Amino acid sequence: MRTIVVRPTHASVEEAITRSSALLAAAHDERTVVISASVLEPGPTVVLGALQRAGRVLDLEEVGPAGVRVLRRPTTGTGFALDGGLLVSLALPSLDAVFSDVTPRTFLNRNVRPIMRGLDAAGLPCSYFGREWLAARGTSGARARALAVLGFELEPGGAALFEAYLTLRGSLEIPGEIASDLERSCERYRGRPTMSLEEADRSSPDVEHLLAAMAERIGFETRWVSGHVINTDARRTATPVTREHDPIDADAELFEPKPIPIGFMDRARVGRESWVGGDMLGPSFALGFAASWSDPALPMEGAVWGDVRRADDMTQHHLGMRPR
Repeated sequence: MRTIVVRPTHASVEEAITRSSALLAAAHDERTVVISASVLEPGPTVVLGALQRAGRVLDLEEVGPAGVRVLRRPTTGTGFALDGGLLVSLALPSLDAVFSDVTPRTFLNRNVRPIMRGLDAAGLPCSYFGREWLAARGTSGARARALAVLGFELEPGGAALFEAYLTLRGSLEIPGEIASDLERSCERYRGRPTMSLEEADRSSPDVEHLLAAMAERIGFETRWVSGHVINTDARRTATPVTREHDPIDADAELFEPKPIPIGFMDRARVGRESWVGGDMLGPSFALGFAASWSDPALPMEGAVWGDVRRADDMTQHHLGMRPR
């Protein structure tokens, strides 16, 4: 096994997300670990998880007047706000490629460790206490302050992608003026203010040093490459979001979101098919329209597969009936 380090670049949020998602195919095709980082161009942006229904998270009528772009990333998890910042990515050919003791319950706890080592080397020490965020070190327990929000994707072939998003300025929390009532009801980040790179006095972190520390923590032979070697044909892109139903069809019938530990699970009916998404981190191939066949042995954070099956069963039960 070896680690390919893709040299860092400055990029728009769209370009950085698209670049990050391409690492999945590289990890799968080369059977190697691939890491990268992008310094993000400034500008107020909200980034939604792959399976969050936009209208459940945002009041889209308020987004335009607020001057905020809304993008959807290919990784699952919760939405957050950025204004510049940093995206750090780790792609693995399998969940246990670096840590052999990984289980479906510990997949995040283990595999965010190289990312945390890199951030520590860049002067951004952090800890992982669970769920979808990294806490700035020295802010533990009830006083923990989020420094980075995590994204996750797993392909059917086993390749996995872990992402950490940090904002240059402002809060990672979606602004209240554009958040939906349900999103405002969530106590994101334990109700504490988040931390930006500016507040951490790391507006321009040494990203090459960050990647070198990640590679050292992974412990394999390392090769540095430029970004053009990544297979562009395999990229999933960051997509702009303008519809309340997005990412499902506009004629979908919506059901009441189900509360889960990380936030909410979204449910809908499209024709005669049930769709389940939401805030949890899990493999998108086993969610959405495939929730009826979800495998409890797959990794998930923020909910359990029993929650997914129950949400799918409830939606199936209402097929042919008016949604609640």
